[in-house]
Amino acid sequence: MKANNERVSYLFNRFYEKTITDDEKKELFLLLNKFNDEELSELMAQAFNKLNKDALVPDDVKANEELNKILKSKSSGGGVIYLWTKIAIAASFILFLSFGIYSYLNKDLKTVPQITKNKIPADVRPGTNKAILTLSNGATIVLDTAKDGVLANQGDIVVHKTKDNQIIYSAKPNNAGNPDTQINKISTPRGGQYQVVLPDGSKAWLNASSSISFPVAFNPNKREVDISGEVYFEVSKMHIPFIVKYDKGLVQVLGTHFNIMAYHNEAATEVTLLEGSVKVLSGNASNMLKPGQQAQLADAGEIKIADNVDINAITAWKNGVFLFKNTEIETVMRQISRWYDVDVKYEGKMPHVQITGKISRNVNASEILSMLSYTGIHFKIEDKNIIITQ
Repeated sequence: MKANNERVSYLFNRFYEKTITDDEKKELFLLLNKFNDEELSELMAQAFNKLNKDALVPDDVKANEELNKILKSKSSGGGVIYLWTKIAIAASFILFLSFGIYSYLNKDLKTVPQITKNKIPADVRPGTNKAILTLSNGATIVLDTAKDGVLANQGDIVVHKTKDNQIIYSAKPNNAGNPDTQINKISTPRGGQYQVVLPDGSKAWLNASSSISFPVAFNPNKREVDISGEVYFEVSKMHIPFIVKYDKGLVQVLGTHFNIMAYHNEAATEVTLLEGSVKVLSGNASNMLKPGQQAQLADAGEIKIADNVDINAITAWKNGVFLFKNTEIETVMRQISRWYDVDVKYEGKMPHVQITGKISRNVNASEILSMLSYTGIHFKIEDKNIIITQ
């Protein structure tokens, strides 16, 4: 395999130097299909590090002054750090894995796909930390504009906003947090995300277009919350059950790390376990999950278990990136729609393309769409709409 590695590295350099021939492109397509995603990612990173980085930044990216500053942010030691793993190498990663897609769609390789980058004049900025807190009395607080510090006093519970955009619920001094029926709700819009520290110390990260409802002080016999959308939990370990309710069922735990994706416009609700154990219930069905497993719940109430799922891909949103592994374009665009607060429309036949790659969620919509356009799909932005054509 070492010979293949060296050959791919050579062809990779030829491509970026724009000296690669059509026959070498065909050879590159075939070689890339022999690597799995992990091997290919490592290989591309190694090859990319040997290149002259300044020469590789496309003209339209160089023209983007804001992105250029990110690419050349200074380290604490005064040197220059190129954040290629977050932006530029993400483009290359998508680009080269897209070659695998092309060769799959053109197995006879009689024609070499023409790689052209869409020019997208309009743009949409990425989502940010923003949410609305609804108190038990119906009052609402816009969290992204609220000042840091105490937001509300609810009985014996104080609600704080921190400098790093977290909401923390804590009992007043000399108070153990008596049971309370007051319910609060935190909701993120499309293009928003937020983090909350619940009254028991558990942490919850809300993805775009999501919500979590919870009592300002948990009952001593159970901890229960309701969610919609997508929420990642790190539950404090206690001898009191922690129950998460959503439209298709519930999850019961004691202390664990897990992700729930329960968007109404997705085919199934997914509960993915990272650490500990959880019990997933839906109708009359129930299953215990082990770390690395995912429960998939359909409308019929059945629970399917997937083993050895890619945890990094599932929780990538929480870590500020999009990470796709053979993901259908419709699924990719639903994620983009929620994060960039745009509507996606398809003109003509729905393209059947799978995307594999990684890119920061902090780039503008035009950047990710330009990178996705290497798959041969054409995009345009009109106001708050992304229109996909072939």
